Amino acid sequence: PAVSAPDAKAGLFGGGEEKDPIEPFSIFGTVYKQYVIDILDDSGRAIVGRAKGFTAEACVDLLTAEQQRYSVPNEGGFVERSPDGPGEKVVRSRFCEKRVVKGSITKTEQMMPACVPACRSACFQATQAYDGRQLKSKGFGFTEKELGKVKGTCSARCEKECIKPGKSYDFQIPFRRGDGL
Repeated sequence: PAVSAPDAKAGLFGGGEEKDPIEPFSIFGTVYKQYVIDILDDSGRAIVGRAKGFTAEACVDLLTAEQQRYSVPNEGGFVERSPDGPGEKVVRSRFCEKRVVKGSITKTEQMMPACVPACRSACFQATQAYDGRQLKSKGFGFTEKELGKVKGTCSARCEKECIKPGKSYDFQIPFRRGDGL
Protein backbone atom coordinates (compact mmCIF):
# COMPACT_ATOMS: atom_id res chain seq x y z
CA PRO A 1 0.00 0.00 0.00
CA ALA A 2 1.13 3.50 -0.83
CA VAL A 3 1.95 5.90 2.00
CA SER A 4 0.35 9.30 1.56
CA ALA A 5 1.47 12.54 3.15
CA PRO A 6 -1.10 14.32 5.32
CA ASP A 7 -2.75 17.39 3.94
CA ALA A 8 -0.48 20.39 4.60
CA LYS A 9 -3.46 22.52 5.58
CA ALA A 10 -4.66 20.05 8.23
CA GLY A 11 -2.53 21.55 11.01
CA LEU A 12 -0.44 19.64 13.52
CA PHE A 13 -3.39 17.69 14.95
CA GLY A 14 -5.71 17.94 11.97
CA GLY A 15 -7.57 20.88 13.44
CA GLY A 16 -7.17 23.32 10.57
CA GLU A 17 -5.24 26.54 11.05
CA GLU A 18 -2.92 26.41 14.06
CA LYS A 19 -2.84 29.58 16.14
CA ASP A 20 -0.47 30.83 18.77
CA PRO A 21 -2.01 30.62 22.23
CA ILE A 22 -3.19 34.08 23.27
CA GLU A 23 -3.05 34.55 27.02
CA PRO A 24 -6.35 35.94 28.36
CA PHE A 25 -6.15 39.71 28.84
CA SER A 26 -8.34 42.73 29.46
CA ILE A 27 -8.38 46.30 28.25
CA PHE A 28 -8.76 48.86 31.02
CA GLY A 29 -9.63 52.37 29.98
CA THR A 30 -10.74 55.69 31.37
CA VAL A 31 -12.12 58.70 29.57
CA TYR A 32 -11.72 62.07 31.28
CA LYS A 33 -13.66 65.05 29.98
CA GLN A 34 -13.60 68.78 30.58
CA TYR A 35 -16.02 71.21 29.07
CA VAL A 36 -13.26 73.85 28.78
CA ILE A 37 -9.79 73.93 27.24
CA ASP A 38 -6.91 74.60 29.64
CA ILE A 39 -4.35 77.05 28.33
CA LEU A 40 -0.93 76.08 29.67
CA ASP A 41 2.27 78.08 30.15
CA ASP A 42 5.40 77.43 28.08
CA SER A 43 6.48 74.58 30.33
CA GLY A 44 3.14 72.83 29.73
CA ARG A 45 2.52 72.37 33.44
CA ALA A 46 0.77 75.44 34.85
CA ILE A 47 -2.70 76.52 33.72
CA VAL A 48 -2.63 80.21 32.81
CA GLY A 49 -6.15 80.46 31.41
CA ARG A 50 -9.15 78.67 29.98
CA ALA A 51 -11.02 78.84 26.70
CA LYS A 52 -14.42 77.66 25.47
CA GLY A 53 -14.36 74.14 24.17
CA PHE A 54 -14.21 70.46 25.04
CA THR A 55 -11.23 68.35 26.12
CA ALA A 56 -11.23 64.56 25.95
CA GLU A 57 -8.44 62.47 27.44
CA ALA A 58 -8.45 58.71 26.89
CA CYS A 59 -6.15 56.44 28.92
CA VAL A 60 -5.83 52.76 27.99
CA ASP A 61 -3.89 49.84 29.40
CA LEU A 62 -3.87 46.12 28.50
CA LEU A 63 -3.15 43.58 31.25
CA THR A 64 -2.86 39.81 31.14
CA ALA A 65 -5.15 37.78 33.40
CA GLU A 66 -2.10 36.94 35.54
CA GLN A 67 -1.24 40.62 35.99
CA GLN A 68 -4.84 41.42 36.91
CA ARG A 69 -4.79 38.95 39.82
CA TYR A 70 -2.21 41.04 41.65
CA SER A 71 -3.29 44.58 40.86
CA VAL A 72 -6.12 47.01 41.22
CA PRO A 73 -6.96 48.34 37.75
CA ASN A 74 -6.58 52.09 37.22
CA GLU A 75 -4.69 52.50 40.53
CA GLY A 76 -0.98 52.86 40.96
CA GLY A 77 1.60 51.96 38.42
CA PHE A 78 2.70 48.42 39.24
CA VAL A 79 1.57 44.88 39.06
CA GLU A 80 2.77 42.50 41.73
CA ARG A 81 3.64 39.21 40.12
CA SER A 82 3.92 37.12 43.29
CA PRO A 83 1.05 36.34 45.69
CA ASP A 84 3.42 35.45 48.56
CA GLY A 85 5.30 38.69 48.94
CA PRO A 86 6.20 41.86 47.21
CA GLY A 87 7.45 39.95 44.16
CA GLU A 88 8.68 41.67 41.05
CA LYS A 89 7.05 44.99 40.32
CA VAL A 90 6.32 45.72 36.71
CA VAL A 91 5.64 49.25 35.54
CA ARG A 92 2.29 49.48 33.80
CA SER A 93 2.19 51.00 30.37
CA ARG A 94 -0.91 53.16 30.42
CA PHE A 95 -1.20 55.29 27.29
CA CYS A 96 -3.06 58.59 27.50
CA GLU A 97 -4.03 60.89 24.65
CA LYS A 98 -5.72 64.27 24.93
CA ARG A 99 -7.63 66.09 22.17
CA VAL A 100 -9.65 69.32 22.16
CA VAL A 101 -12.48 70.92 20.20
CA LYS A 102 -12.58 74.71 20.34
CA GLY A 103 -15.75 76.75 20.65
CA SER A 104 -19.12 76.29 22.30
CA ILE A 105 -20.20 72.64 22.56
CA THR A 106 -23.99 72.24 22.61
CA LYS A 107 -24.50 68.83 20.91
CA THR A 108 -23.02 65.37 21.45
CA GLU A 109 -21.81 65.19 17.83
CA GLN A 110 -19.58 68.21 18.50
CA MET A 111 -17.58 66.14 21.02
CA MET A 112 -16.65 63.47 18.47
CA PRO A 113 -13.70 65.37 16.88
CA ALA A 114 -12.00 65.18 20.29
CA CYS A 115 -13.28 61.75 21.41
CA VAL A 116 -12.51 59.75 18.27
CA PRO A 117 -8.83 60.66 17.82
CA ALA A 118 -8.07 60.54 21.57
CA CYS A 119 -9.63 57.07 21.88
CA ARG A 120 -8.13 55.67 18.69
CA SER A 121 -4.65 56.89 19.50
CA ALA A 122 -4.68 55.61 23.11
CA CYS A 123 -6.15 52.23 22.07
CA PHE A 124 -3.76 51.78 19.17
CA GLN A 125 -0.67 52.67 21.23
CA ALA A 126 -1.66 50.45 24.16
CA THR A 127 -2.48 47.50 21.89
CA GLN A 128 0.76 47.83 19.91
CA ALA A 129 2.80 48.05 23.12
CA TYR A 130 1.05 44.98 24.60
CA ASP A 131 1.60 43.04 21.37
CA GLY A 132 5.29 43.99 21.41
CA ARG A 133 5.67 42.87 25.03
CA GLN A 134 3.96 39.55 24.24
CA LEU A 135 6.22 38.98 21.23
CA LYS A 136 9.29 39.71 23.35
CA SER A 137 8.32 37.64 26.40
CA LYS A 138 6.28 34.79 24.89
CA GLY A 139 7.54 34.67 21.31
CA PHE A 140 4.15 35.26 19.71
CA GLY A 141 1.64 38.04 19.33
CA PHE A 142 -1.57 38.99 17.58
CA THR A 143 -2.28 38.31 13.93
CA GLU A 144 -3.18 41.39 11.86
CA LYS A 145 -6.87 40.42 12.09
CA GLU A 146 -6.69 40.05 15.91
CA LEU A 147 -4.79 43.32 16.23
CA GLY A 148 -7.52 45.07 14.21
CA LYS A 149 -10.28 43.52 16.32
CA VAL A 150 -8.69 44.50 19.66
CA LYS A 151 -7.94 48.06 18.52
CA GLY A 152 -11.40 48.48 16.98
CA THR A 153 -13.27 47.07 19.99
CA CYS A 154 -11.28 49.26 22.37
CA SER A 155 -11.78 52.41 20.31
CA ALA A 156 -15.53 51.85 19.81
CA ARG A 157 -16.12 51.32 23.54
CA CYS A 158 -13.94 54.31 24.48
CA GLU A 159 -15.78 56.59 22.03
CA LYS A 160 -19.15 55.40 23.41
CA GLU A 161 -18.04 56.26 26.97
CA CYS A 162 -16.62 59.60 25.83
CA ILE A 163 -19.92 60.98 24.54
CA LYS A 164 -21.85 60.15 27.72
CA PRO A 165 -22.62 63.10 30.00
CA GLY A 166 -20.37 63.48 33.02
CA LYS A 167 -16.69 64.00 33.75
CA SER A 168 -15.14 60.53 33.55
CA TYR A 169 -15.97 56.92 32.78
CA ASP A 170 -14.01 53.70 33.27
CA PHE A 171 -14.42 50.73 31.00
CA GLN A 172 -13.09 47.17 30.92
CA ILE A 173 -13.17 44.72 28.03
CA PRO A 174 -12.07 41.14 28.79
CA PHE A 175 -10.69 39.00 25.95
CA ARG A 176 -10.54 35.24 26.35
CA ARG A 177 -9.89 32.45 23.87
CA GLY A 178 -13.07 32.01 21.89
CA ASP A 179 -13.77 35.78 21.74
CA GLY A 180 -12.74 35.66 18.10
CA LEU A 181 -9.06 35.61 19.01
